[in-house]
Amino acid sequence: MNTELVIDLRPRTPWEAADLGIVLFRQWGLHLYSLWLLVSLPLLLISLWLVGPLWAPLILWWFKPLLERPLLYYLSRAVFNDRPTIIEALKAVPGLFKSQWFSWLTWRRFSLSRSFLQPVGQLERMSGKARRDRIRVLHHDSVPAWLTLIFLHFETALIFSCYGLIIMLMPEGSWQLGSQLVSGEFEWLQALLVFLVMGAMAPCYVSCGFCVYLNRRIWLEGWDIEQGFRRLLNRHSVSSAALLLVAV
Repeated sequence: MNTELVIDLRPRTPWEAADLGIVLFRQWGLHLYSLWLLVSLPLLLISLWLVGPLWAPLILWWFKPLLERPLLYYLSRAVFNDRPTIIEALKAVPGLFKSQWFSWLTWRRFSLSRSFLQPVGQLERMSGKARRDRIRVLHHDSVPAWLTLIFLHFETALIFSCYGLIIMLMPEGSWQLGSQLVSGEFEWLQALLVFLVMGAMAPCYVSCGFCVYLNRRIWLEGWDIEQGFRRLLNRHSVSSAALLLVAV
């Protein structure tokens, strides 16, 4: 395990771990947003071309478990001080989409613990019975599910807030806009709005879930203790080397 961590490696409560995810999101938000845009925009454009602006946001929403994988890849390396470039992350995308894609687009699609469970398959590369046993050990509280519900409410609130702002900015007498949002030129505005709101929430959601997962492994595997011993060993090695130089 890399000893050059960018976080204070200690056991936290699940909600403290989620707060840590927000801190990491604020630190690397620009890179995460860039990565999300580069991965999700082609899917949006293809969806708009195939099914039009009314159904394109639904397709984008359905594929969110896959679109979140490059963000998780970036975070999993950056937190161990091995932050990839955007180009490196994009090169890894095809490989990230290969494993367990069908399950996450079908029976696992509505899992409320998605941000917590994705790392088990993507980072630990577990599937089948090994994955189920691993999840049984790791998954012990409802915080990942609450994270999904909270961010779902954030997305919904943002969408309706934007609709309200548009209505407020319309000239007087145009209050019928609300009934027109699914027709004509407003379909394109709606598709763009949903895309932007999803993109605004996705990096923070993935970061919070990843930190809750990381925190659970710290509790179970004693990473903080191992890290402390490594620091002591490194310090002892440096001290021994210094004494040897003085003796010479």
